[in-house]
Amino acid sequence: MATQRIHLEDIVPLSEFRNNIPAYIKQVQETGRSVLITQHGRGAVFLVDAESYEAEQKELERLELVESIKRGLEDVAAGRVMSHAQAKKLLLAPFKKESKGLKKANENHLD
Repeated sequence: MATQRIHLEDIVPLSEFRNNIPAYIKQVQETGRSVLITQHGRGAVFLVDAESYEAEQKELERLELVESIKRGLEDVAAGRVMSHAQAKKLLLAPFKKESKGLKKANENHLD
């Protein structure tokens, strides 16, 4: 995911963008460069072509996965681990309490 530099011609006020939307869409599609739309003199949003946006989303997902793996490896190195049986018990505990409550409610209702 390469960082793009913003060219001066790719920075436009919202009012100008609003008056020329089709032209800016065409510019983004043809050049592959994003357009920064300003509002009250400050950057508000980027207009990005769909292909670039999707590629950036995939890269973000990949980076999040790498971070998750890194945290998992750090947990293992620090001894923050549990067995499958312990994890299963921990995860199923709320459901067991819930099912006991439902069973009792059903028994009371049938009486």
